Amino acid sequence: METTEGKALRRAPVAPMIEEGSELERMVQHAYREFDIMQQRRCLDIVRLLDFQQQSEGRVSILVLWEDMQESYVPESKLHRTCLQQLLEFWERHGGRDSALQLDRDGLFLVHEITKMQVKGGKRQYLVEWVGYDKSAQTWEPESNLPKSLTREFNQNRC
Repeated sequence: METTEGKALRRAPVAPMIEEGSELERMVQHAYREFDIMQQRRCLDIVRLLDFQQQSEGRVSILVLWEDMQESYVPESKLHRTCLQQLLEFWERHGGRDSALQLDRDGLFLVHEITKMQVKGGKRQYLVEWVGYDKSAQTWEPESNLPKSLTREFNQNRC
């Protein structure tokens, strides 16, 4: 480890060589372009949310039509964070998120944020805001229903 003016610096790991013109190089360049595009996009640049794709573990990507008439899939969780009203209107046009995704009560739902904690009957419960739903759909969930990493993070941040 090197030091500069009392600050510790770590060397960046060396990236593996990628063969020029290979499929891997094209995939990496595409990923970087998509990342750059997403960094520049804002909620105001959205013309319309067009469609959705269900992915593994309850994740959903939404097809977005941007102001420049380009289309790209964006994780629902990112739209929830930046453009919640447009996302809620999108799901409403599709008959509601549960119906569109064919979710039943035991379907997979993604936590957007834990907003509060309470102790009831000697057990902790957390108020959860769900991705793709407005704040009125928050529910109190027992600690056992949530990943330990989320409850630990919430408890650390509120101190």
